[in-house]
Amino acid sequence: MIKKDIYLLLEEKLFGYLDYIEVSVKSCEEALLPIPTTANLKTRPIDEDMLPFTGNQIFVRQTVLEKLSQASELLASQDPTMELEVVYGYRTKEIQKKLFEKCQSKLKQQFSGTELLEAAHKYIAHPEV
Repeated sequence: MIKKDIYLLLEEKLFGYLDYIEVSVKSCEEALLPIPTTANLKTRPIDEDMLPFTGNQIFVRQTVLEKLSQASELLASQDPTMELEVVYGYRTKEIQKKLFEKCQSKLKQQFSGTELLEAAHKYIAHPEV
């Protein structure tokens, strides 16, 4: 299986904006932990928005870290040359909103209304979900 096929399979499984909008958001009080670098799990921050808060580390909730670790091991068991690379984790609400709006502005020529929200959500989670 090549990388492109894996991405297509993942995209089919991802929930969209409309799947999440009716779910109420509540704090889970779960610890945010830095993602460690392992043989199969790498991090590479792709912009500097979170540097003042996290430095060069990427933080996620503990259960997310556990799932990322499991996914990286499963991926490597299928193909030892494959690695899971995480480029973003926790973001402040302000940064999330800014990134979502920037993504929407790039897509607004192709989509409008709910379709625009769905399209942007594929790249950057809507700040309200």
